Amino acid sequence: MNLIRLAYKNIIHKASRTMLIIVVIAIGIALVILVHNTQSITDSFFKRDIADVHMVVGAKGSPLQLLLSSVYQLDAPTGNIPVSSALTISQQKFVNKAIPLSYGDSYTNFRIVGTTTDYATHYDLKLKQGRLFHHPMEVVLGYNVAKTTGLELGDTFEGSHGLSETSAEHIHESDYKVVGILAPSSLTADRLIITDIRSVWEVHHEEGDIEKKHHKDHDDDHDDDGHHNHHHDNEHMHSTDHTFNFWEEAQHEHWHDREVTSMLLSFKNKWSTIQMANMINKDTKMMAVLPSFEINKLFDFLSIGLDIFYYLGWIVIGISLVMVFIFFYTIS
Repeated sequence: MNLIRLAYKNIIHKASRTMLIIVVIAIGIALVILVHNTQSITDSFFKRDIADVHMVVGAKGSPLQLLLSSVYQLDAPTGNIPVSSALTISQQKFVNKAIPLSYGDSYTNFRIVGTTTDYATHYDLKLKQGRLFHHPMEVVLGYNVAKTTGLELGDTFEGSHGLSETSAEHIHESDYKVVGILAPSSLTADRLIITDIRSVWEVHHEEGDIEKKHHKDHDDDHDDDGHHNHHHDNEHMHSTDHTFNFWEEAQHEHWHDREVTSMLLSFKNKWSTIQMANMINKDTKMMAVLPSFEINKLFDFLSIGLDIFYYLGWIVIGISLVMVFIFFYTIS
């Protein structure tokens, strides 16, 4: 009891030393917790977006750049690939799903991604308001996009060529129309503006064979401000317009002069994935990237720095415990 009373008096009289020990212990614990949480968040962020994406195909360049730009929309694209080449890959018997992507434009720092309804189906995205795009120049806003920009159903806007406001080269004259807003998903889609892939072609090439009369064609299905006359809140985006199938149209229309930026692929088995990747990288002008392989390499690189802080945290905790022992030993 006397020892406890003596320790208490020493702590009170030597408050500065006591506070130093507490601060050191707190720093060590904070470092360990920070590293652990960072690893968990990073792992969750990267792996949830590559779910069932077995391969990414695009122009040759950096594999990591292709992965980051196509799946996470965090980097510039490596280039474009012909639709005809993408079509050939999509028709392989082992391919379960092929999702084309075309991007390079933005609106207030949010990327505009041209794709098909398969993108929404693949990630099981849900709608908070409105409906899915059915025609070119219609867009669905990610949850964060709508929250930040204040855009609502029926609003129109012009995209900029470039992936951010600072890199935007010029404003496109074509207007996008908001027809849907996504519910929060904690996926990359939250910060994307998703549109029909033909919108990208229309904006950049203004080709006459793209549907330019689409707004008038579906006026009967909407009210004046762009709201669909059926409620789709919290509905899966699986309710799509089946009149347009990208790959069927690509084959029928012979889009030999068209290009896409990349495409996401899923396969029926693991062996066919590896076989197809080897074939694409060896025999074509395109590049095939296996997301799981590249992410593991990225984690191995990042873990080196995180491990340093992790062990540093335990070292600090160890030193602080020694200081506590010395402190109480000297007062005894």
